[in-house]
Amino acid sequence: MELFNIRNIILVIVLILGINYYKSKQEVDVQSLSLPLDTKILAFGDSLTFGYGVARDKSYPSLLVDLLHVTVINEGFSGELSAQGLARLPSVLERHKPDILVLCHGANDMLRKQDLTQTKANLNQMVKMAKEKGIYVLLVGVPSFDILTFNVPSFYYEVAKENNIEIEDKSLKKIMDGENLKSDKVHPNEQGYELMAKNIEEVILLPLYPHYSTTTTKSSVEDFYAIAKKCGFEANISLIERFYDNSAYNMLLVQKIKEALGNNTPESFDLIFSAHSLPQKIVEKGDPYQKEVELHVTLLKELLAQSNLLFKNIHIAYQSKLGPVKWLEPSLEETLHTLENKNVLIVPLSFTIVLTAPHISAAGDSSSRYCPTTVLFGIETLAPRIFSARKPLIASSSSGASTSNARFTISTPSFS
Repeated sequence: MELFNIRNIILVIVLILGINYYKSKQEVDVQSLSLPLDTKILAFGDSLTFGYGVARDKSYPSLLVDLLHVTVINEGFSGELSAQGLARLPSVLERHKPDILVLCHGANDMLRKQDLTQTKANLNQMVKMAKEKGIYVLLVGVPSFDILTFNVPSFYYEVAKENNIEIEDKSLKKIMDGENLKSDKVHPNEQGYELMAKNIEEVILLPLYPHYSTTTTKSSVEDFYAIAKKCGFEANISLIERFYDNSAYNMLLVQKIKEALGNNTPESFDLIFSAHSLPQKIVEKGDPYQKEVELHVTLLKELLAQSNLLFKNIHIAYQSKLGPVKWLEPSLEETLHTLENKNVLIVPLSFTIVLTAPHISAAGDSSSRYCPTTVLFGIETLAPRIFSARKPLIASSSSGASTSNARFTISTPSFS
C-alpha cells in the first residue's frame, strides 16, 4: 500500500472495503488512486451479484474491474438462499483465496419468507469464516419493502456491528426506490449495477491530528478536496475530524507512559503534556484546538488515576512557538524553568510523526535503548521521554534545535 501525503497530512483512504492507501506529494491523477494491482476481490452472493437482467459485463463485479483495475471474481448464484451460500462459501474461498470479500446475500430469504433470524446467523458465519482467513469483508445491505419505501433490515447492521465490518447500505435502497434503475421489480438495470459499483467505492479521510484546528485539519482536508476535484476523483467521502477522545487511542498513550516510567514511581515525577502551540489570535477567533487539548488532558488524567499512575503534578505546556506574535501559554521551556521537581516525564500530545526518542533513566544517563513508537490507525506517535535535572538530556536527533538552561538541556526534534 502506498503512502499518500498532502501538505504534511497523511490521509487514510479506504477504498471499497477499507483498504488503506496513501499517495506521494504533489502530482495526483485518477489512475493512481487505486488498490495494489495484485489485490483480489471476491463478489459473493445471489442474482444481485451475478448481474441478473443485464449482460455479464454489466454486472457490478465487472464494473468494479474497470473502476479499480484489479481482479474481481463474480461468484453470484441466482436464486441462492443464504443457507446455500454458507454451504458454498468454504470451497469458493479456498479456490480463489481473495483479499477482500464483498458479501451481498439474503434477498431470496426475504422474498421466500425465510426465518430472518437464521439469515442473520448464516451471514454471521460467512463473515466469521472470511475474517478467520484474514479476508477483509464488506457487507452489502439488501433492502426489503417496509410500509411505503424500501429499507435495509436491522439484522444487516447487527451483523456489521457484531463483526466490526463496514456495511454499504445506500445503493440497493436507491435502486429499489427508483423505477428508472431497475430491470424488474427486484433487479437493477445497467444504470443500477453501475450505481452499485460506484457506491461500494468509499474514501475515509483521517487527518493525523488528534485535535481539530483550522490551521491543520481544516486546511489539509480542503487541500484534499481541491486535488480530488481537479483530477475528477469521485467517491463516497467521510471525514474523521478528531480522535483525541477515542478510548483505544488514549489507553495506548497511558500504556506508553507506563512503559516510559519503567521501574520508577510516578509519585516522584511531574508529568507534562506538551502540545504544539498556536497563535493566541487564532484561538480567540473560535478555533477549538486549545479547548480540545485541555479536554484531552482531562480524559488522560482520569485514565491515569484509574491505572493507579498518580504523578506528583500534571501540567499542560505548548511548544514550537515561532515569530513575535503571542502564542498559547505556558511554553514548555517556561514550565521546565518553574519546576522544583528534578524528575520530569514529557508526553507529546498533538504530534503524530515517525520518530524514535532516547530513553533517559531517572539517574540521567542516556542508554542505548530507544522508546518504541506506537502504531495506531496507521499513525506512529512520539513516545514519552523522561528528563532528569541531574544530567543534561541530549536527544539523538541531529536535525533538532536545542534549548538550554541551568537545569535542562533539551533537544527538540524537527517536525518538518
